[in-house]
Amino acid sequence: MSAQKGKLNSRRKANILIAINTMFVIFGLASGFTGTMAWFNSQRSYSATAGSFSVSALPGTEFDLYYLDYFGTQADPSVKSKDGNYDSTIERFAGYEMPTGTAVFTKITFNTNGEVENNPNPTNITELWPAHRLTFALVITSGTLKNFTLTEWSETTDDDTLAFVEGDDPVNVCLSWAINIYGRAYPVSRTSNLLNDISSGFSSYLEDLEDAENPLQDQFDFDQDSPGTHSNIPIVTNPADGAWILYFSIEFSNEEDTFYSLNKNTGIYYRDEDGNSNCYEGLAINSLAFTLA
Repeated sequence: MSAQKGKLNSRRKANILIAINTMFVIFGLASGFTGTMAWFNSQRSYSATAGSFSVSALPGTEFDLYYLDYFGTQADPSVKSKDGNYDSTIERFAGYEMPTGTAVFTKITFNTNGEVENNPNPTNITELWPAHRLTFALVITSGTLKNFTLTEWSETTDDDTLAFVEGDDPVNVCLSWAINIYGRAYPVSRTSNLLNDISSGFSSYLEDLEDAENPLQDQFDFDQDSPGTHSNIPIVTNPADGAWILYFSIEFSNEEDTFYSLNKNTGIYYRDEDGNSNCYEGLAINSLAFTLA
């Protein structure tokens, strides 16, 4: 892999509904450690520009966007048993780790300028934690669903905190190596209660994600050896006839193949299954633009 490909420092701009730079403020995790540990101490302050992904549709196709709000009890889904995308303890959209109970989704509303009206903003993905996932549902309200594609994304680094990977030609560490994106569309039986329909479809989506023999595959499959390109990544292709609810998730991986350790002698990182996620500090994915067709 060349240094040019490894750096992935392009600052592309996309014409999107929500055009705000995205910066991930993330936390290191060691292998087998289920808690989260900040790489900055409690005395260090930080600021993050509110960040969003975007979804646009071709003419003739319209949709509504929902986010996974919380997990309700089996006996009464209206009673929250666990947070969804939003962590109420830290008051951030850090994502959920182990889904339990009935998923309850909430609609995201936009004003005439395309700005999110929900407060806090559920499309904010700036503080996704390792081993956590954000899930959204697209409900097709007009037209047909054929493909859901990541049409544009870009990645930047902070020169002051730049991390490199060991090799004959050291390259920049890239946050994209630790980000996964999944998606699938389903033909769900329509009832008079749309939110129940979305919850029902999520159950099928979750089964596909966690299928022991044939799990849903990450479509944003980049790593140090395969840096990938910046456009036209198919997330969902040719869904079943009648599909009208599409689910997609953005996940910060906690798999060992995303861990690195720092060589204190050289100041350069190396792959290490016993390492952590600290190498991603200061890195950012500054746009995720999806297109629905």
